[in-house]
Amino acid sequence: LKPFSALDWAFAGTSSSSIGSPDADGTAVAHCEWRHWIDDRTEKPEDVVDEGKMYPIEGDDGPRSLEKGSMVNPETGRLTEYEEIWRDVEAVAISDREDGEGVVGGDEDEEDDEVEEVGTAEEGEEEEEKVSAVLILDEPEQRARGMVIRIGQYCQGVLRVKGEFSLERWEWMGEEKGWERKVRMGSLFLPCGPAMDVLGMEVGSQVRHGDFRWEVVELDYF
Repeated sequence: LKPFSALDWAFAGTSSSSIGSPDADGTAVAHCEWRHWIDDRTEKPEDVVDEGKMYPIEGDDGPRSLEKGSMVNPETGRLTEYEEIWRDVEAVAISDREDGEGVVGGDEDEEDDEVEEVGTAEEGEEEEEKVSAVLILDEPEQRARGMVIRIGQYCQGVLRVKGEFSLERWEWMGEEKGWERKVRMGSLFLPCGPAMDVLGMEVGSQVRHGDFRWEVVELDYF
């Protein structure tokens, strides 16, 4: 469990991109926008302006993307220019495992009956396909929003309930070690386990924990 003082920024939402005019060198530049649905810095994430231009560059270990843009600096409240470098990572297919097998870093006091999964998977799924899954929690009356996303060998999630915030990040470390939790902040429950073990789930399935119901809104095999 890490302190929030180690966190720069955590958010979840949707993104969109479009190809703009070429730069001075004739390189095609993409304009990207990120629409925040959850944000650790604010309870009004829709007000966040997060957009920039992506420039392809070469890194020591392959192609990267240089993001240039401007946004409000939370420390000064002023619109400030910024630069970030992104690296694309290839998603990895993971073989199906028995429930709970290959998980490192789970809570010792977590009971098996805390999570209830509803729904059945379609027959004929190939075991070695890559998986992407999205689960969301949206409870406006309780001011609760959460999102857990798994793509291949990575799974991470964020959750805000009123003024409380939690996050987790997991990574598949291979057949010998299985899933390993890399980061956890906060004490709220996040259904990363069901997202990592999607057997028996389909779009519309729900994961229940206490008064909250998380719904599977995306589940793709590719």
